[in-house]
Amino acid sequence: LQWTFLLQFATPFTAPRNGVRSPVVKSLRMVQSGHTMRDVGALQEWATKQGITLGDGISILDNGYGDCGIHTNKALRPGDFLFHIPPSLLISSKKTTLTGSDIRACQTGLGPDMEQYLPEFLVMIALIQEISRGSDSLWLPWLQSLPSYFRTGLWMNDKERMILYQLAPKFMQHQQYQWEAFMRASQALRLDCDPQTLLWAFTIVFTRSWRAPPGNEAVIAPIGDMVNHHSSRTNVDVSVDKNGCGMVLTRPIENCELFLDYGITQFPERFLVIYGFLDPNPSDVALDIDYGNDSHASALGFNDFTQMTINFESMELSKKSWNGILYKVLLDQGRQEVHWLRGFLTKNPDDQSPLSDLHTQWGDETRGFLAAYAREKVALYESCLFEAQHDMIDNLIPSYCHLHRDHWMRLLEMLH
Repeated sequence: LQWTFLLQFATPFTAPRNGVRSPVVKSLRMVQSGHTMRDVGALQEWATKQGITLGDGISILDNGYGDCGIHTNKALRPGDFLFHIPPSLLISSKKTTLTGSDIRACQTGLGPDMEQYLPEFLVMIALIQEISRGSDSLWLPWLQSLPSYFRTGLWMNDKERMILYQLAPKFMQHQQYQWEAFMRASQALRLDCDPQTLLWAFTIVFTRSWRAPPGNEAVIAPIGDMVNHHSSRTNVDVSVDKNGCGMVLTRPIENCELFLDYGITQFPERFLVIYGFLDPNPSDVALDIDYGNDSHASALGFNDFTQMTINFESMELSKKSWNGILYKVLLDQGRQEVHWLRGFLTKNPDDQSPLSDLHTQWGDETRGFLAAYAREKVALYESCLFEAQHDMIDNLIPSYCHLHRDHWMRLLEMLH
């Protein structure tokens, strides 16, 4: 893909369609021009030359539709070495060349709500600096291997964004606020860079960087950034320290792809917005129940989306979810039992046995609440599918809606 896509897909509220072409954009075109598929051979040759060590049987493979992954053709055991990336190749926020006054200007531009993303902003600046170096960049083969087109929230057309705001309003709003803050910080820095190039670098950072321990450093590890996501088949452990980036195996595998868990899998819509892909195997998905102005729900853990979940494989709810639904039912009906339940769960959060009678007594109501919740989800996905009949760039959003509508319909059938 040529870089003309930047003008074609930039939306009016994310980046201007027209603007002055800076030297950075010219370099970006030079780096990416002609690369419709990622040159895996050149990338692996560059990795070896730069001191990246791949374990026995580990290689980069193109999956055939423009994306890459890390694979093994051997049988491996937990603890086996996979690869190591020397610290000199890490693109890190701690290696910034900006002065102290520059960084303070960036912080002011980001604002108090987005200042926490200063490390990611510094990595974005480092990417733009490397792009401006063109063929003189140490990272040129890796830069040439990066995608030139994305399906994240900021890159979608107006119709797709409208639908995503229905499916994932919190994630869409947060991404928009991040982008606007990064634009402000770039202006505060007086960065000579076209907004479309900023959008590309912004997306690379938020789809490929990690936070290194203790959490104040953003890092992109070339080659390591090609390990793909899987919600239930994660098989690698990552470490980033002064010695570089390393990965080891966490479970036995043979002749398959390496996978990481990109985190917060309880919200599959997050992967649409931030990473631009459909997570085809969501397992534990969050139940987002509104407890209104009740101040106790959060203290009881009913806003903890790592525990308030439904498993889409077994169609089973966690104990915390059933307790949360019971609490919601009693709360909405103004029942005195809600006070007893609140006190019991506060003192005995892990003891479920005394709750069995209460769950039995209110079983019809809790199942009815869950059925109504599932019907709302089905209606949302069907509405979005109807709206998605036209003006879709590809099948990503309809596929997501079909998958999750079918999950909630299956739950309804089981409840009935």
